Amino acid sequence: MADNYLEKKMEEHRSGKAAVLPRRRTPSGGKPGTATFALAVHTAFVSGCENDMALAGAVLAALGRAGVTTGFACVDLAAGRLMAQSTATRHYPLAADKALGMFGHADMTVCIGAACVDVETSGRRRAVVRGEGCGDDVFGRVLPELLLFLSLPYSGCVVGDRLVVMPDGTVQ
Repeated sequence: MADNYLEKKMEEHRSGKAAVLPRRRTPSGGKPGTATFALAVHTAFVSGCENDMALAGAVLAALGRAGVTTGFACVDLAAGRLMAQSTATRHYPLAADKALGMFGHADMTVCIGAACVDVETSGRRRAVVRGEGCGDDVFGRVLPELLLFLSLPYSGCVVGDRLVVMPDGTVQ
């Protein structure tokens, strides 16, 4: 049996019909055109979810997909449980200060307010606000990506303390 296999492979080799190797990924193992960075944030806590449940869901999903252990405070028990199940995060049906105490240390805290989103990482507080004319869809798409950017180790030296999301999705 082994002789037949070897003869077949030698015949393929001679005729130039050798098996095509599968497409390789980059040397790091990722897809071409992507980069992988280590996050400085390992735990995150989100409060103020009641102010905008859709935005909170997008933030929690992004942090969860990035592998950040995430907890959030939401006094609405049914909505909080549903959000925790769909985003693989921890729900605390308490006030934000009590919930944060139960969650423990958080490398990043996010407070979703009516007018802005406050983000604290490494002892530095930043405010993310909507620019004039910035819709919910644009803000909901940009904010999770911006939070992941702020969780990178060297992002603190690049951005200011007040970030404005513009209607075209850029951040100033």
